[in-house]
Amino acid sequence: MAELITQAEYARRRDVSRQYIHRLVTQGKIPTDELKRIDPDVADAVLAQLSDPARRLNEMPEETESAAEIYDQDPATEPAGSGHASFAKFRSAREAYQAKLAQMDYEERAGKLVRKEEIDREAFEAARLIRDRLLSLPQELAGTLVSMTDEKEIIQYLRAKIRDALMDVSNDVSLGA
Repeated sequence: MAELITQAEYARRRDVSRQYIHRLVTQGKIPTDELKRIDPDVADAVLAQLSDPARRLNEMPEETESAAEIYDQDPATEPAGSGHASFAKFRSAREAYQAKLAQMDYEERAGKLVRKEEIDREAFEAARLIRDRLLSLPQELAGTLVSMTDEKEIIQYLRAKIRDALMDVSNDVSLGA
């Protein structure tokens, strides 16, 4: 049990009126000893449960957590009486999320963002062009390669034809064909 203090001292520490603390004691919400002294820890817990959420928003620290951190929190790990603070955190996270959505919508309309589906489709089409062009090389080169006997000449010829095929594909992709 922590040190017991007078109601007036507790009111000064919490920056509330002495009458407010006395009223809570009279109503039986804050327990006292026989000398009407109170345990500050118990009284803090009672005041946390009774406080107005609108007033508690002003007391929140300036530091804000990211939306991911807030949504990943387990409600069972929240301390007792922090329901109002967690509501404010979730509301703040929701506002931040909505602001990010609005920003993304603006950037998409301004042409700074592109839909993932469009990029995936274009990447697939580019890969298919490369595959098809490279798979067509053996038929194109077979007749010429049969007549070659020098290994270095074959390697140079294949490299040049593969490079040409890749340049053709690169031009096709850049032109949007």
